[in-house]
Amino acid sequence: MQEHHFKVNVKNKQNLLIVGLLTPLQVSALNLALTSCNSKIHNLHHITKTAVDSNSLGYISYHLIPYDQMYYLQPETISEVPVDAEILDALAQYEPTLLKMLDRVYPQKKRYRYFDLKRHLYYAYLSYWITFFTKNDITKIIFHNIPHEGYDYVIYMLAKYYNIPIRIAYQLQVIDSYIITDDIKSLFTELAVAHHNLENDDIHLNDLSPRMQREYQLRTQKSMPFYMQPKKKSVLKHIYHHLQRKYFPISERDKMMANELIRPSLKYVRQTTLESPYIYFALHYQPEMTTVPLGGVYADQFLAIQLISKALPKNMKLYIKEHPAIYKKRNPSGRFTEFYKKIAALPNTQIVPQTLNSFKLIEKSQAVATITGTVGWEALFLNKPVLVFGNIFYQHCPGAYPIHSYECIQKAMDTIFLHKQKPKQKSLIKFLKILDDKTKNGVVDFTYLNTSLTNKEQLIKQLSLSLKSMLTN
Repeated sequence: MQEHHFKVNVKNKQNLLIVGLLTPLQVSALNLALTSCNSKIHNLHHITKTAVDSNSLGYISYHLIPYDQMYYLQPETISEVPVDAEILDALAQYEPTLLKMLDRVYPQKKRYRYFDLKRHLYYAYLSYWITFFTKNDITKIIFHNIPHEGYDYVIYMLAKYYNIPIRIAYQLQVIDSYIITDDIKSLFTELAVAHHNLENDDIHLNDLSPRMQREYQLRTQKSMPFYMQPKKKSVLKHIYHHLQRKYFPISERDKMMANELIRPSLKYVRQTTLESPYIYFALHYQPEMTTVPLGGVYADQFLAIQLISKALPKNMKLYIKEHPAIYKKRNPSGRFTEFYKKIAALPNTQIVPQTLNSFKLIEKSQAVATITGTVGWEALFLNKPVLVFGNIFYQHCPGAYPIHSYECIQKAMDTIFLHKQKPKQKSLIKFLKILDDKTKNGVVDFTYLNTSLTNKEQLIKQLSLSLKSMLTN
């Protein structure tokens, strides 16, 4: 791709764009970081729900961009700057991912022109951000998470096009662990290199930090993890939902979704006793970051399912369980009725009921398959081999098999079922040591606060130091 450079800012001061850091706690960390480095920043543009404290800004010129204004930009918005063929051609490699991403912000309605509406929303985003970058001489962009909401991915695309330095923070599904990168595709490259370098080292549990020792204890406990246990509804919540159904009926669109998707999908569900040998595949809720962009082409989960079905050893079944949120949330735009019909038509492939416990499905399986789900990480600690179709940190862990082709999955099946290879606890401890060395200690995504070993005040300080480094280096 041809690189496009903006002029360097005068006086070595930076013009920054921060995408995210939406919550008060995240902004508290940003305030702390800005207090110690505001002399190096000229302009700060911030897409957020919570503005920074003006006392931390010093001489920084702060520009708030309301998050909702970006997220809910409409496709009928008239473009200030026309989008031409040159830039569309240059960004073509990103376009399929972006259009799939827009399912989350522009759910299926007016289906006869649904694709055109998403494309015009893409053009509206492009025009807005091309204008923004042209006017504001941005020297660095910081993302507090993997771009996955549509507008933020367009920013990422244009940053690559204009060669603007970027920093992306990403929280791992591991206690107090996150990484900082500058490219989505190479997100976990360091882990692969570190695994190769540490291959012959002898690592023990007491060589790990407290956070990794706790992660090991959590994943190896024999009882079902607390987050996989069924949640009991309180009496008040039960009454609330009853009144909501009675006095606030669902919309016509929600009725359409129920009639066209949810009810028809149930007819493809089959009962099972878990007695036959099987591979377990837990479907992802969509659209979410776990499949778009991290799933790559396997954001279409049927492609992965079909590949597994084709490669299944004799007498092996593939059991698929739908994500429970599909039946609870009112925007299951990542599914269509034919999706279930196509799965049901595959040989030795079966959709199992929601009543089957996910922990038991892992425990009794011969292997687990996933795009990037936490189910894969859980399975490794239950000594289950894992077929990984997307870009996730544990793809480099012994016992996990990254799948990119039919040849890949055939080799993985041979290793798992002919050579009887299973994850070993010693290898898992070694991989936790790699995570210890290569990840930052703390929380950047504060939805992970409840699993942290550190108090909020210390987490804010830790995050502020990382933000300061991202802002100034």
